[in-house]
Amino acid sequence: MIKYLYRVLSTLIVFIPITLNVMYPSSIINSLLYIPVLSLSLALLFIYFEKQITQYYWSIKKQSFTNIERSNEKALSEKFFLCEICKVNNLLK
Repeated sequence: MIKYLYRVLSTLIVFIPITLNVMYPSSIINSLLYIPVLSLSLALLFIYFEKQITQYYWSIKKQSFTNIERSNEKALSEKFFLCEICKVNNLLK
């Protein structure tokens, strides 16, 4: 949900300079040079931020997955004890 909201917001911000240039025409230099460069730099900036958000999301998801695995291992080790001779969890407490 956050990712889609971010995408909509960033798209709107990238298109603001273009929209303002259409509504309030300015010089040819602004129209052909500054506005496209500004829009491109904003787009690249938001692409970088989206990459960071995605990496953060996957790291949180991975961390929660490993926490679930550890809790499952702990529950299994509480249920069974480790046989020192054969190194296998096979006997009930």
